[in-house]
Amino acid sequence: YKRQYLMFNIAPPFYGSAYYPESWDKTIIDEDIRLMKESGLNTARIGEFAWKTMEPQEGIYDFSLFKKVAEKLKENGIAIVMGTPTCTPPAWLTCSHPEIMQINTRGERSTHGARRNACINNPVYLEYCDKIVTKQAKAFADGSAAAENLIGWQIDNELYNNTPDGRGCCCPVCRNKFIQRLKEKYGTIDVLNDAWGLDVWSLRYDSFEQIPVPRHDIWHHPAFLSEWMRFHADSYAEFTARQAEIIRKYSSCLLYTSPSP
Repeated sequence: YKRQYLMFNIAPPFYGSAYYPESWDKTIIDEDIRLMKESGLNTARIGEFAWKTMEPQEGIYDFSLFKKVAEKLKENGIAIVMGTPTCTPPAWLTCSHPEIMQINTRGERSTHGARRNACINNPVYLEYCDKIVTKQAKAFADGSAAAENLIGWQIDNELYNNTPDGRGCCCPVCRNKFIQRLKEKYGTIDVLNDAWGLDVWSLRYDSFEQIPVPRHDIWHHPAFLSEWMRFHADSYAEFTARQAEIIRKYSSCLLYTSPSP
């Protein structure tokens, strides 16, 4: 990354802020950048909530706003960190494929109107994430004019279980993947029963298929909940690695994820 630092006289420490030009009047971009410089910022993070701007309709991609912003920031000696927008799928996707939305422990499916509310194990959602990340990575690939002041990629945003009780998505896709994980880990249901200590309250299972997803109104054995939460943590790791693999095909910049609140 020394090449980029030296070219624009940008060097650590990086001092910056999130910047959302898609949410504001486009005529004030120059003023925004003036204020950044006045505040001593040398870095701006962009893009992580802008899926609708980048793909206004399915299969129609437009990165022109972010290329323009990247160019203006470069002219002012400000580096960019590019965020993938997969935390906020657009309405054309969430409404045409409601099955991608999370189901909470009350059995309620989320709807459009929030963020971090799609199931990161759903194959349809993952397919669309792959598409937008691939197009974005190509648009800001090494050697392109748009990437001259690009110093890093943020994968998605705040990877955490965004459900009311924090236990993550309980949809059929997640349950089936969880059951398969248990089969691979424990081999037999008796091994699982013994490992989890399920003689308490006669909780022993006769088959893996009897194991439920968490419910808001039921006391669940701590071993079950711990396994469920580890499953979701690993699912987020897989989700992140999937995007990282795509980006690395086109960009040599640093990859990271934004911390959750």
